[in-house]
Amino acid sequence: MSPCGNEAPGTLPSGCVNSTGKEAFLGPIGSLSVATDDLVLSAFNLPPGASTILLLGGGAKHMPFGDGILCVSAGAKGLYRYAPQKAGPTGAVASGPSLVKQGMASFPSTGWIHAGETWYFQRWYRDPLGPCGSGFNLTNGLGLTFVP
Repeated sequence: MSPCGNEAPGTLPSGCVNSTGKEAFLGPIGSLSVATDDLVLSAFNLPPGASTILLLGGGAKHMPFGDGILCVSAGAKGLYRYAPQKAGPTGAVASGPSLVKQGMASFPSTGWIHAGETWYFQRWYRDPLGPCGSGFNLTNGLGLTFVP
């Protein structure tokens, strides 16, 4: 259940409706190979120019948070944040490739992505004019199991 009745219609996993009148969507492009490290996580339907942060967590949850649902938790591995980014004028933003390499350079070893592990991703973003009035929202969450 969304925080203020701003559920997104449809069957695909998505974020709650934001100030654009749409739900933000996070999707993977590329492979889940740690060696190739070509995964790109693209988010769409964000407010243009919104400040965003890609979250990485070792666990999953489902908890109202801001104008959305928080799907990522620390689990046994921890909760990590990639460098902040701004959504472009069309409301899109992408992280990657080299998410594995970026994590190894920025996070403690508990946050490094290894083959055989499942990690959870979600993008947090500012939305001052959002429907619930909290000032922020989230995309859908993704659970991805990496391969060699």
